[in-house]
Formats: sequence, C-alpha cells, structure tokens
Amino acid sequence: MIHSFSSQPFFPKLHTTIWDTTCFRVQQSREWVHARFTVNGHYDFPCFLVLIGITLTGEIVFGSSLFRATGYDAHFFFDTQHLHPQYLWERNIGDGHFSTCPQFDTPAKRVGGRNLTALEHIWNNWLQLVRARIEHLNSVVKNHRMFAGEQFRGWVRQLAVFVKITLHATAVELRSRRKKRGYRYEPYGYWAHCP
Repeated sequence: MIHSFSSQPFFPKLHTTIWDTTCFRVQQSREWVHARFTVNGHYDFPCFLVLIGITLTGEIVFGSSLFRATGYDAHFFFDTQHLHPQYLWERNIGDGHFSTCPQFDTPAKRVGGRNLTALEHIWNNWLQLVRARIEHLNSVVKNHRMFAGEQFRGWVRQLAVFVKITLHATAVELRSRRKKRGYRYEPYGYWAHCP
C-alpha cells in the first residue's frame, strides 16, 4: 500500500499520492512502425511517457515502465493499478487527464465554453499549488545528464532500464536527504508520517 499520511493543509487527511506522467525524449525512428508509438500532438518531439506517483512530502512511491506517447494518463493508471494498490478511503491528486479515475481530485474544467466560478478558480489554485510538487520532482528525475538536452539515442530496452534505475536512485537519494535535512515538503498534522 502507498499509504503514508503525508498531508498538506488544503488536503489534510485522505490524500496520499500525487500522480503525473513525464516524458523522456528519444530519437525519431526512421520507420513509422516504431515512430507511431513516440509521436503525438501534445509534444513537439518524439518521446515515451512514464507514470510517477509521489507522496505529499515529495517521496517517490511509484514509477512505471515506458508507455507510448499516444496513450492517456488515466489508462496508464488503470493498467498499473495492481502495482500500486490503495485503501478504498485514499484519495489522489492529478491533472485533468485523471478526471475519469475514481478517488481522484482534479482541476475543474471549462466544459462547453462556460466560465469557471470563483470557487472553481480557488479549487484549481489549491490543486496546482500541491501538484507543483510532482512537476518539481519530474525535473529532478530528468535532470540527469543522460536525459538532459538532446534526445536519448539507443535501444528502447536500455532506456527502460535507465529510467527505472534513475527513479530508484532518485527515491533513495530523497530518502537519505530526508534523514539529514528533513522532508522535501514539510508534513502537516499531528499523526505519524513515513519513517
């Protein structure tokens, strides 16, 4: 179970995990049979996606393998759900791509051209304030020289191994730093947090 009681003042008790996908740039394949998995309309470069889950204190609790760039974040979450089981009472935070998933809090959307209410704007700001944590962590993971700058050139299987190692190494580094300097994001509440 991912449960960690890592909270935040706006989401004090039930929210345990923040989810997002991050992209890893790859070299364009010459053959469309392979390139069709790495090209989509959202990114202007070929890439693979990785689903990452972190606690509200900023520790990695889940990292998936590579997914095709044309996939949808909610589908990635459902496809890997057996690898990150949760209690029925746990809630998650994600961007609009997770709005079809149960137990997720996502930003309010402008559907049909309607304007958001003042409460919906406040809600979206609260979510974005907390979601910024996973965006920061995505930058930390991709800050390694192997992924920085130019696209990855090599076999997809190698990239999958390198991403997995990087996620594990980053998780270990964050936990060792926590023992020396404290949490990356201070926990909220009087209950016990991760050891």
